[in-house]
Amino acid sequence: MRGIVQAGVGIVLAGSLFASTAQAQYVFVGGGLTVPVGEYGDYAKTGWMGAAGIGVPVGDKGLSVGGEVLYGQNSHSDIDGDKTGLTAFMGYLEYRIGDDSKPGVYLLGEAGVMNHKYKPAGMSYEGGSDWKLAVGGGAGVDIPAGSVSVFVEARFLTRSGTNFIPVLAGVAIPLKR
Repeated sequence: MRGIVQAGVGIVLAGSLFASTAQAQYVFVGGGLTVPVGEYGDYAKTGWMGAAGIGVPVGDKGLSVGGEVLYGQNSHSDIDGDKTGLTAFMGYLEYRIGDDSKPGVYLLGEAGVMNHKYKPAGMSYEGGSDWKLAVGGGAGVDIPAGSVSVFVEARFLTRSGTNFIPVLAGVAIPLKR
């Protein structure tokens, strides 16, 4: 497990280091809903998630690379008060279709580590926590709005036993003009 956590943190740090040494072009922050699916959807309710990260374009054809941190929480439908916290460190590749000055569509793929932390209702202890490799992919739309861009996206994230669809909206802020 320690190796998995180190690998995930390494992915995010490598993306962050790459972005900072290449003079990161944007930072972003967003939030929205998580819709549990599969085995996780059998007991978890729709919850919330926040995301923040940095990225840098690679070349001038719409490709970007970066790193992000995700955190969210889902309550459980089977036992009132139980909840699961999700924390992920992900590196990503993104490909945007279209001119940056106009609304555009983007596709993304990501890999990293995710922690699934169970907290039973009314207990002072955690019911279990583990880090595992995670992967995901999705699509979104971004719309230039003055000096920033607003985005709306949907993804599918998976790790052993925990699958969900985050639907996020947020803002990307350029660092270099």
